[in-house]
Amino acid sequence: MILKNTRFELQIDTSVNCFFVKHYGAVTFDILAAANKILTAHENFRWDLNRLIDMTECSTNISTEDIRKLSKIVAARDVPTGQYRGAYVVGNALDHGIIRIFNAMVSSAANDYQIFDIRTPGAKEKALSWLELGENYKLPEVMNFS
Repeated sequence: MILKNTRFELQIDTSVNCFFVKHYGAVTFDILAAANKILTAHENFRWDLNRLIDMTECSTNISTEDIRKLSKIVAARDVPTGQYRGAYVVGNALDHGIIRIFNAMVSSAANDYQIFDIRTPGAKEKALSWLELGENYKLPEVMNFS
């Protein structure tokens, strides 16, 4: 099932233990908080799902204070019910840095994240490998980075 908003799309595929998020346009604290709330309320959501988050078609408009607030929201909801991996796919250095700060603030023993820059050859394949999706896995249509 795909959940759509004007700024993001979400899809959960429990058959590969992963959810997918694609962000569009200007990404703000309100957009990220809404995506997190919608995702975690979904009937198929589990905290131990791996996650692939595509930030290649968005611009991040978020302050340091917003990063702190969002990390507190996520950390409060992040009930450790198993290990999971996260892969962020970015298209610029700013998003890479923001994601590093955010993940440092919510880091726990239950999660392990890597950031993949789409401008680096093989980034897509490395992200899929990191999430153990397999080379034959067909990504959901929302994940159209190349």
